[in-house]
Amino acid sequence: MEKIKFTVRVDAHALKSAKRYAGQHDTTITRLVEAYFRSLHKINQINTSTPILRELAGSLGQDVSLDDYREYLEGKYFDEPGESS
Repeated sequence: MEKIKFTVRVDAHALKSAKRYAGQHDTTITRLVEAYFRSLHKINQINTSTPILRELAGSLGQDVSLDDYREYLEGKYFDEPGESS
């Protein structure tokens, strides 16, 4: 596949964070950007194929972890009625 070069202007702090993330995950900024661009197609497929997923996509904040959600579900479905976590 042909590769082309392009210039993007971003906030300095955002770039610094991205470089740190790339280093921690043994990848490059270029690979991260390319993966993001490829993910846009998948997101678009979800948005057009399933109305309920379109409504739910992005509904959780970025600060919510999988562990937070697991704890919520355990509390909701496994705690005895009247118990509070």
